[in-house]
Amino acid sequence: MKRTYGRYRKKKQKKILIIGSLSLLLFLCVGYAAFSTNLSLTAKGNIKERNNLYVSSNGSDTTGNGTINKPYATIQKAYDSAWQNSTIYVMDDINQTSTVTMNENKNIILTSYNNNGEISSIIRNNNYTNYLIEQTQGTLTLNNITVDGNNVPSNNALLSVTKLTLNTGTTIKNGINNQGLSGAIELKISNNTSYLTIDGATISNNQGVYGGAIHSVQNTMINILDGKITNNTSTNAGGAIYMNGNAKITGGEISNNKTIDANNGGAIAMISSTTATENNELIINGGIIKNNSAYQGGAIILYTNSSQYHAIMKIEGGQLIENNANGGGGGCALIYHNSELIMTGGTISNNTAVTYGGGIRVEGGTFTLNGGIIKNNDSNTDGGISVSNHLGYTASYNYIQGTVCGNTPANKYETSATCPN
Repeated sequence: MKRTYGRYRKKKQKKILIIGSLSLLLFLCVGYAAFSTNLSLTAKGNIKERNNLYVSSNGSDTTGNGTINKPYATIQKAYDSAWQNSTIYVMDDINQTSTVTMNENKNIILTSYNNNGEISSIIRNNNYTNYLIEQTQGTLTLNNITVDGNNVPSNNALLSVTKLTLNTGTTIKNGINNQGLSGAIELKISNNTSYLTIDGATISNNQGVYGGAIHSVQNTMINILDGKITNNTSTNAGGAIYMNGNAKITGGEISNNKTIDANNGGAIAMISSTTATENNELIINGGIIKNNSAYQGGAIILYTNSSQYHAIMKIEGGQLIENNANGGGGGCALIYHNSELIMTGGTISNNTAVTYGGGIRVEGGTFTLNGGIIKNNDSNTDGGISVSNHLGYTASYNYIQGTVCGNTPANKYETSATCPN
């Protein structure tokens, strides 16, 4: 009996040992799986990839590991250490002395992190004149963070991007580009369609040559959902935006932007150039464009550089109000070749021009009015709508429906003696 019991006890111990080993193995596998979702080693040597990374001016790229307690010192190190879908938290103001290169297929959210809820800034160093961020692959989203050009004269924008979203709490400001394109953002083409989405951000106090705030090339898309683009200046065309691609405005405000040296498009200069490969289209069905100024097109100028290309603007809603042109087209000017404006809604009101067309000036191209209101605009000649051939270009106007009223001086294009409120 004793020998039988001893054999039974050994078998039981062996069974317990096997179960224990399996439990330990299962625990290790589960633990490793959970651990590997937050940390893994990559082929980049000893760089540790994480979903959430932290950057601080007091951090270290050498001894830090990107955690909240041991943050990195640079955004570049955090980006290199990031997984495909990652958030980089900036814990305080970063003095940027080099370009953050984002050239991998990663979807990055860049945002502030601190205990008191303050928004951190990425600031251009006084001696640094290149891009602060250059993104050519993947996507970049900015939330609750400031990119500050520090009013340092340079030959580059603050951001060069292909897929960028600017959300609420984000500010892009004080970029000065004296010889290049835009002061704040250059939207460039990638292998797929490039885009800039503005949804609650502010872009302000920037200065550029072609687009004070934004410069876009062909085959790109600008979406303005909400936010503000204000107090930007261009020494050439497009006080706020110079676009050679496409754009849609459904909300937000573009205000107090300007061009200088007798240039055009106080808020937006929409150009279809000889290098464009497709038609350019601007759609406005919401938002406010106000208090912008330029020589032609106090708010917007629309033109093509060649009869081969077509630039079209559709006003379906929104407001173009209180803009000013030192030449013609206080609200909007159409000039050259195949420029086309179709208005089916919205309001163009209280704009002024020194010469022709307080509301709209058509020097070439076609304007079709099929709805909306053009009222209370003022100029020396043709207060509401001015249509005239210029420099050999043919201008035409098609009226279907809509209200033109209360403009000074009135002309044959007025449709009503009284204006709706």
